[in-house]
Amino acid sequence: MTTSTVSAAITPVSSPGSREDEILIESTRVFAQNGFRATDVQVIADAVGIGKGTIYRIFPTKQALFLACADRAMRRLQESTHTATAELTDPIERIGAAITAYLKFFDDNPELLELISQERSEFKDRDKPTYFEHRDRCIQPWLDLFTGLIEQGRVRAISPAKLTDFISHQLYGKLFTHYFAGKKEPLAKDVDEVIDLLFHGLMIDHSSARRGD
Repeated sequence: MTTSTVSAAITPVSSPGSREDEILIESTRVFAQNGFRATDVQVIADAVGIGKGTIYRIFPTKQALFLACADRAMRRLQESTHTATAELTDPIERIGAAITAYLKFFDDNPELLELISQERSEFKDRDKPTYFEHRDRCIQPWLDLFTGLIEQGRVRAISPAKLTDFISHQLYGKLFTHYFAGKKEPLAKDVDEVIDLLFHGLMIDHSSARRGD
């Protein structure tokens, strides 16, 4: 997978420092703190120093504002992962760097886990949550990467889709296990363990394990 291939999966976030970005930053904080239903858009407008009507001219409903916050978060995650992997040429190193960047991103932005959780509970009628919309939109370069590793004989001949799903589900599960357990230590402190188990599994030698040696 080339750097240009990964770059094609990245879409720009709202311009840093723009009024729209300022609104989304404050909205993310308030939604995470108060919850979607308890959030008053006027509180966000007051914090930004604008009229509520200005927010509604950009985001026509509170739901649209919330989903824009979730979308911005996922675009920032893509950008963070891209930055961490763009200069690496070895596929295994790229995977490791992407996992590290992913966990560190949520360490640095824990409020975004609250947004993901709220979206799942508040908007159950949506076909697909924002997190998975972005995942599916950006998955092709990683499918290509695993296809290349399989062709090189560096990874077992398993469906690339199954491999990417497995890694994605493990990381997603780790996020929320950590979050709902109320753990205070950083997610990224476990990155070496996560990478080791993903790449090397549990068994030392399959034949020896079957014999009980």
